[in-house]
Amino acid sequence: MICLAIFDTSVLLSLFDPGHVHHAKAREATESHTLWHVTPGVLAELTQVVRRHANARGTDGSALSRRLLETLETTTSYRPLAQHDPEFVSRIFQIHAELSYVDAWGIAVALDRVEPLVTFDERQRAVWESLR
Repeated sequence: MICLAIFDTSVLLSLFDPGHVHHAKAREATESHTLWHVTPGVLAELTQVVRRHANARGTDGSALSRRLLETLETTTSYRPLAQHDPEFVSRIFQIHAELSYVDAWGIAVALDRVEPLVTFDERQRAVWESLR
């Protein structure tokens, strides 16, 4: 049986960082879903955060973020999602000021596709649960 889910940046960051407090939970979440759907916004946010943190530690953040994307793109479960309803995303974003646009985008896609949203972001999870 195919098990689909929309994955948030928080889960992917935890997955690729073995020292992260949520690493084990991220591995469990990714292993329990056959397909991981990821919005372009999550990819942009993921590479930005990885790059910024690596550069702050004196590591080449650009190279690290490229390697991370290569790893993600070769994962058989990963599927990028480009389609979304920008008006729906904007409505969620406007109503829920606590969310970033990327978080609103993930919620909109999860609701539209009727797939679970996998996130460690409690604000995002609370909004998604209130709307589904």
